[in-house]
This record gives sequence, C-alpha cells and structure tokens, in this order.
Amino acid sequence: RVFYISTSFVNTNRPGFELERMDETGRLFNVRFHLCGRPLVYAAPPAGDDLRRLKASLAQLLEWTQSEEIVTIVQHPYWHEIARKLPNSRLIYDCMDQHAGFGNTGTAIEAAELSLFKESESVVTSSQWLRDLAAAHNPNVVLIRNAAEANFFAETPATVFADPEGRRVIGYYGAIAEWMDLDLLEKLAKRFADCLLLLVGADECGARQRLGVLPNVHFTGEVNYDELPYYLHGMDVCLLPFRVTPLTLATNPVKLYEYLAGGKPVVAIDLPEMAQFDGYVATAATHDHFLAEVEAKLAEP
Repeated sequence: RVFYISTSFVNTNRPGFELERMDETGRLFNVRFHLCGRPLVYAAPPAGDDLRRLKASLAQLLEWTQSEEIVTIVQHPYWHEIARKLPNSRLIYDCMDQHAGFGNTGTAIEAAELSLFKESESVVTSSQWLRDLAAAHNPNVVLIRNAAEANFFAETPATVFADPEGRRVIGYYGAIAEWMDLDLLEKLAKRFADCLLLLVGADECGARQRLGVLPNVHFTGEVNYDELPYYLHGMDVCLLPFRVTPLTLATNPVKLYEYLAGGKPVVAIDLPEMAQFDGYVATAATHDHFLAEVEAKLAEP
C-alpha cells in the first residue's frame, strides 16, 4: 500500500487525518493530516505545537493502517522530523530539486535536508548536479532522471489550440516563476511579432504584468494536467526559457520529455542536463543565440 502524505492540511486543531482513495484496489491513498492554519512548508520544518499535532496525527494513521514494515520516501525536507518517528522504517530521500535555490526556502529547511542526506539509507536524485551534491554526504546515491507519459503526449487530441489570428505559436507550459527569464521572453515576443507567444501556467513572478501589454503574448493561467496535450499540439516551437541559477543548474526538466513525446522542436537554455538531449533539443547560452535557434526552428518544415 502507498500513502502519499499531502502538504495540503485539514485546518483543525484536533489530531487526525483524512483519506482519499486514489485507485480501485485500495492500495493508493492521499492523506491529509489535521493541522491548524496554513504553514509555510517550504520556509521551515514543523516545530512546537505543529510538530506535536503532526506526530499525533501520524500515530492515528499508523494505528489505522496496522503497518508492520514501512519504506519512507521523503520528497521534501519539511517531513524529515516526522519521517524519523516512523517505526520499523527504511528511509529514502528522493531529492528532486536544489531546495536552497528557491527564494522561499529557509535555512532550517536546508539544515533538515543535510540531515536527510546523512541519515537516509539511500538517496535518489533526478540530475547529475544533485547526485554530486548528495554523494558528498551519503555513499549510496542513485541517479534516476525524470520521464513522461510518452503515449499521453504523443497522441494528438481531437481539438488543439490555435491562435484566433492564425499566427504560428511559440509556447511554454509549466510554472511561470522566479526561474523564468522575462527579459528573454520579451525579446522573443518582439523579435517574432508575427507569432503568438503562448504561456501556459500559473504566473508566480509578475510576468503577466510585464509582458501582458505586448499584443502577441497570451497567458492562459494554470490548467489541468489533462489539458496539456491540447496546448502542446498547437505549438510550433516549444521553449525552455530559464535563467541560469543554482536551482536551474540542478534541474532535469520534465517538460522536455513531454515536448519531445509530442514530436515538437524544442529550444532550451543550455543547462548541464541538456547534454543528454544532444541532437534532439537546440540549446543556447545567450539570448541572441536563443532567438536564432527559434528562428531556425520556425524555418524548418
């Protein structure tokens, strides 16, 4: 059985949990612990009353599951202290991001991650950069890069996005956050004024305020996962317009696998993990080079 512990909590002081069955066999559950308020899980680990309530909620879950052996896979350092309380448990840290690279990560989260590196039986990382980081603290590190539902993205939906004005579409989907290069996006919109720059995802960095005034930039806001092929198959060129930061240097972008599964030409900022896509993704280290690669992709049949 698999119990996924959500960071979306039930807002109450009374210890406990809510369960959502995620499959028909009763083997996959989404668990929401009771916890008062909306704690900033990325800023600091639980402490004080929050920690005591989470421990009490965890105890109730364990009593209900009657689990005798547990494999604990921690995907964010916020859960470190809770994971240590699980009995008869083998601890694995699934390190998917350079957490210190996020602007909302506190120093206590970084300290908790260091403990996870040292205490885990094994560490799984999604990029070589993260593997090198983890290997300095743990002798048993495994590199397992990301992946995509290839068939889901390869199949063209019955309807796909089309620009009402008939322009070709240069597109991106995913979080529009602090790692996005807004200067590059602005240059793209102005250089390819005859195309639509389509940005699909939640705007978390004020991109709409800056770029929304341009006549050929369209923001959709956040969309459901099931809608992604609708937008993907309407794009003529797909983008990875990230800034080069400690966060992006460590990332292995899932969206590249999805773009490629859809058979789309891709232009990406040159990051360490781009090496594995050699020959399949056009990479650029500068804005001018990026613009030239997009132009070349648009010129291809």
